[in-house]
Amino acid sequence: MRIRRVLYCIMVILFIGSSIIMAATNEGKIVLRLAAYGSYRMSTFLEDSVLAFNELYPDIYVEIDVAPVPLAAQSMVNTGFILGYEHRLLVEFAANDSPDVFFVPPSRGGLYRENGELIELSTLMNKLDDIYTVKVGNGNAGISSQTKHVYEASLLLEFLEKYSIDYSARSKQETLDRAAYDLVDISGLDGTVDDYIVTWNFIIMAKNCEDLIFFPDLFTEYDTGYSTSFRTTKGEHFLFANINSSDGGATIDVVRLAFKLSFVEDPYLANLLKEAVDTLIKVVDLDARINGSETVLKGLGANLDDFNFHFFNQMGYYVHNEIQYYTLGPVLSGSGQAEYQIVCRKSQLENKDYQRRSYPPNLQ
Repeated sequence: MRIRRVLYCIMVILFIGSSIIMAATNEGKIVLRLAAYGSYRMSTFLEDSVLAFNELYPDIYVEIDVAPVPLAAQSMVNTGFILGYEHRLLVEFAANDSPDVFFVPPSRGGLYRENGELIELSTLMNKLDDIYTVKVGNGNAGISSQTKHVYEASLLLEFLEKYSIDYSARSKQETLDRAAYDLVDISGLDGTVDDYIVTWNFIIMAKNCEDLIFFPDLFTEYDTGYSTSFRTTKGEHFLFANINSSDGGATIDVVRLAFKLSFVEDPYLANLLKEAVDTLIKVVDLDARINGSETVLKGLGANLDDFNFHFFNQMGYYVHNEIQYYTLGPVLSGSGQAEYQIVCRKSQLENKDYQRRSYPPNLQ
């Protein structure tokens, strides 16, 4: 019991001491509260950006509070209530003690605007009328109508927006630089997820096919691998790429491409799918990278000269160089949209090369 009391007293002393130090450090400064949600990458990004902000505005102190979003709940960020973060936010608004700047859940931005909880940014930040949030990291942040420091909050929000743009641009350039020089000379299924992405981009850049460059998400944790999507000029998702990993990206289990059925009549997007399939094969098979993908495509029932969607309908597997390929099409995705898919993984079979693919009876 005595040890517990001593430890408790030490903890109290340390807490009081740190509070006194913080108060002394912030004495005379305007204190802003910034509330956000996201992964550890988001926390690091905001900490770095606030440090840079403090160099420009030493008289403003920013308290950062990032609510962690578990991997299992990441899908809720864009589709619904963000457990923990939004509940606390609502309580603070009800108590008239909201953060000065906060991340607004995308699906609920309208509710915050309609209830007068957000400040319109056109005058403060020279934005268009009826703009209430700006992009910060991979979230949308706005200024609370309850803040007592409107001007300082606008300085912070404007800085975070620009920092996000610059950070994204630097990261994209780093991705391109790596792809230009860091080709991994192994099978794409023998290396890490990062190796796979670098090799994919190396091949895509050699094709001058910029619409298929794989830019990894900068703020999302993918403990089970990586995924990305490619969009049309209108911002519509037409192609998805998944790299599944069961050990945080150290090894690769499965890779997949999925093309939305609703875009099959678009010749430009169909050609991008052809390039993506060719690239996928060349990434996972070192021999195909050197000698071309024709052997694998033939085994799948496809070819580059007359590429179409028919081979996606074939059933069964094709194995080449100990890599197993199969196609699905069309099938419903998790979001209920029809897709054509090609999937590959390391083969568990003893036979190195075999073909067991055919059209189903109704298509023969």
